[in-house]
Amino acid sequence: MLHLREIAPADQSPAVADLLAADPGVTHLVVLPGAARQPVGDYITNVAVASAYGVWHEAAGSALQLVINLAAIVLAGLLTLAVQLCWWRHVARRAALVMPRQRADQRPSSVRASRRPRRDAG
Repeated sequence: MLHLREIAPADQSPAVADLLAADPGVTHLVVLPGAARQPVGDYITNVAVASAYGVWHEAAGSALQLVINLAAIVLAGLLTLAVQLCWWRHVARRAALVMPRQRADQRPSSVRASRRPRRDAG
């Protein structure tokens, strides 16, 4: 993997950043305006500029690593959701054992008659 770090004058850094962004092999492009003090200018850095130098095996390795990282993120998210689903099912089962559901005719009278009585129209 190749790294490119450059300091460009403030008036030229947009053109340099646009040139680098147009290359499909350039990833993680960062422009820090006014970060450079001597010489004064904007600090521009990026990672994996392999295609800019024609080092295609490096670009392929970077692309493969990106795919592996994305797959790992998706897998970790799915495993997290599966664990949460199992946990909440377990919690629901324990709650059902502690407080079994009651049928409407078995509820206490205070629950059945919790509606307000109707007011007389007159």
